[in-house]
Amino acid sequence: MRNETQIIFDQIKAAAKPENIERIRYFFKEPVKLMGLMNPEIKLVVKNNGKLIKSLRHNDALMVIAELMQTGYQETIAVAIGLLDKIHRKYQMSDFEIFENWLNSYISNWANCDDFSHTCIGELIRMYPMLARRTYKWVKSENRWVRRGAPVAFVMLARQGLFLDDVFAISDLLIHDTDEMVIKGYGWALKNAGIVAPQRVFDFISARRNIMPRIAFRYAIEKFSPEMRAAAMKL
Repeated sequence: MRNETQIIFDQIKAAAKPENIERIRYFFKEPVKLMGLMNPEIKLVVKNNGKLIKSLRHNDALMVIAELMQTGYQETIAVAIGLLDKIHRKYQMSDFEIFENWLNSYISNWANCDDFSHTCIGELIRMYPMLARRTYKWVKSENRWVRRGAPVAFVMLARQGLFLDDVFAISDLLIHDTDEMVIKGYGWALKNAGIVAPQRVFDFISARRNIMPRIAFRYAIEKFSPEMRAAAMKL
């Protein structure tokens, strides 16, 4: 473990409160490796180490982040994601393969999946739009978090009216997926697309009303106007 990684990890351990573990575990259906940090403590560790991670060369910073992720603790991975976001201006197109590997290897719950996908992967796609279609192959992964990551990477982008074609394409590719976390993932992306392009989302769900899981349908229409939501419910 690099010296910088050890410094950050020691701060995480110092902030950990074992009495919080069961309280945190309540929010996860899958097994999670916990230390006992709540979100305010995680954010404080990230804030306190922002200058440190920014001072490193890009590849060295990525090594520190990878080592933090390799510990397997939910909170340590959350800190790693927060620190990665601190250096987003230094992202390189070649980082996609690294991020893809981390998603497949170290992400094992919805919280880390969502933070990593819509914050870090989403920002990388914003910077290098030609990467968007490389997420399409994720829909065939046996790893549920990789499949969920495909649409969630576009959640914040869709909210701004960006990459909507990719949101619809990925949602279409996942339309028959039976994993609840994956279904909610593309439903969330459609919901955000519905903020800026409600008619496009309406047309999408209308054409697929007989095959679209109800939970994704309800997510998709959540931001519709009352009138459009009522019309959707009659489909």
